[in-house]
Amino acid sequence: MSEPASQMMTLLCSVVRFVPVGTNLALLHLLWMLVSGQLLRSRGAVIPGLVQLGLPDRAVRRAWQALGQGGWNIGQVLVNWETALGRAGQWQVRYHSGYCGVPIDTTGFSRPRLQNCPSKPYDPQAGKALPAVVLGIIGRVGYVGKQRLLLPLGLLRVAPAQPQEEGLIQALITLAKDVLKPQDVLVSAGGFELAALQTAKIPRYVAKQARNMTARREQPPEYAGQGRPAERGSLVRPLARPYRNHTLAAAAADSSATWQEDDVTIRADIWEKLVLNSTRADALADAPRFTVIVIHDPRLSNRWCWPPTSRWPLKRDAPATGIAGRSNKCPWRPNK
Repeated sequence: MSEPASQMMTLLCSVVRFVPVGTNLALLHLLWMLVSGQLLRSRGAVIPGLVQLGLPDRAVRRAWQALGQGGWNIGQVLVNWETALGRAGQWQVRYHSGYCGVPIDTTGFSRPRLQNCPSKPYDPQAGKALPAVVLGIIGRVGYVGKQRLLLPLGLLRVAPAQPQEEGLIQALITLAKDVLKPQDVLVSAGGFELAALQTAKIPRYVAKQARNMTARREQPPEYAGQGRPAERGSLVRPLARPYRNHTLAAAAADSSATWQEDDVTIRADIWEKLVLNSTRADALADAPRFTVIVIHDPRLSNRWCWPPTSRWPLKRDAPATGIAGRSNKCPWRPNK
């Protein structure tokens, strides 16, 4: 066995050492199947993946039974994995201007032929909702050597009693509030509404939003002398979009920042001190403020809205770091 494989086996053994006898060996076989890439060869099939390890039939059946009925839970395994990495001393947290990104997202494993599947998320490639097993994951970004490596902090499955993806998203946000450290910044993809993040009182976040998102200024405009005085701030539309037979213009940005990456000039338009569009007039004083940033990259066909919390300070001298959480890098890479 090579030295890297021996080190990985040592880590996995420390992960399963607290699992009941019998289940620990079976779980070790399952984890080794995962890290050795056997599931890629078997296209996700567990039993063929175990067979490709060269295990005897009895060990394959034991691992298969432990997967669904063994005395273990994913939460304890993740805790053991974090402890094992900490003792090894090779995994390090990746910081950007003193902050660590904690990504959060959901993914659906398509099962189009699965009968009576309770969860049916929307599949953009198929253009309709399809049966799928939906999982949610949250982790802390770090690295081992030059390899970026995510440390999972939580892995949730959609609840059978509430098969909609919205319930899983809410459970992930609740979990995130418990695991975030003072230096962590929650980074979410589409589907995580700003209202849900604010209701959960997540202290720091960067949340990708839809292209048609709108917000409002924190203060109503000055009275023009005619009509009823405005009770809410003016509408802010970061991106122009077509509507029926005309185009809804984008609001002027409060400020802009530019930087160079791979000989390409990237621009970020910034709107600050905004509130949710749904904020009532009598709740403006206590409404959380946030910032919306739209990044324009000529290598990409779409623009993206990123609203970080106003409590996460933006660095004017390093806009890419403060905006996207990656030092001098755009958060997306164009398709080659």
